[in-house]
Amino acid sequence: MKMPTDQDLRDFLSHNDAYILKCTRSVLDKLELVDNSAQVDLSNLSVEHLLPQTATDYWKKYVPEDEYDQYVGLIGNLTLATSLNNSQMGNDEWDKKKQILEQTRH
Repeated sequence: MKMPTDQDLRDFLSHNDAYILKCTRSVLDKLELVDNSAQVDLSNLSVEHLLPQTATDYWKKYVPEDEYDQYVGLIGNLTLATSLNNSQMGNDEWDKKKQILEQTRH
């Protein structure tokens, strides 16, 4: 058995869909708690995509169609959100999603 290096992990996460990995939720939970002195209830949050799984005309302007699927699955495209936040964001433009996420308490 081998302990992966940082580069091994980067390579793995850049070539695999992080959304379906079992460890993704744990990683996002840990990131949420880093330097956070407030108590955060993570139990009502789920892993959500920022760049939506279904490309819209808006998102196609920013991400080449032949690369879209690659970017959707990256861990950097995932965040924790409530079901309400997720339904409010939908496939909307980035500015609207950012505004909704800035108003959350987590």
